[in-house]
Amino acid sequence: MTRFALGKGLFLLAFVFVILVASDFGNPRYLPNLLDIPTFVWFLLVLAGVIIITGEFKTFVAAMNALLSKKYVISAHTQEKAVRLFKLMGKSIVYAIVVNVAIMMSMILIRVDDFDFLGPMISVVLLSVAYGGLFNLMLVNPAVSLLESRHNAQVKTVISERQVIDKLLELCYRQGITPEEIINAAEISFKEEK
Repeated sequence: MTRFALGKGLFLLAFVFVILVASDFGNPRYLPNLLDIPTFVWFLLVLAGVIIITGEFKTFVAAMNALLSKKYVISAHTQEKAVRLFKLMGKSIVYAIVVNVAIMMSMILIRVDDFDFLGPMISVVLLSVAYGGLFNLMLVNPAVSLLESRHNAQVKTVISERQVIDKLLELCYRQGITPEEIINAAEISFKEEK
């Protein structure tokens, strides 16, 4: 796990270094083409859309609490749902990259003779791939691996009263005991204790 985190950190440092080198260490004329806020917001909207459409906002909040705090414990069921949600978010980011590239390439092909338009648009296309990869690399993949690596010993299973009653009734029916006999036996033992 530490090698994975170290690799992510090195990749992020290399990415920041490439941005700084490409922008002449802060030269403002290249920086607007390297930082594309609408593309970044597009990916945030895709992630929010996945959470809203699936209706798993509580699962997302529980997963984020579990990821940010080692003491926060989630149930095994919520953990499975959170892993599925983050994997779906990763796939959605890939699809968002494909949609973004297709839209931008169609806009480029419409105005292929305008060279002033081509540079910034190709930059946006490449940045959408880079941003999507960073979202998957820095958010989705670590979340999935951390949630999957949680030990089941840390996970508390919560059993509802209804589950206990259903299990007791199932055991009684297997033994040929009716619920009325259980209630009568409980009343008899309670009267004897008095």
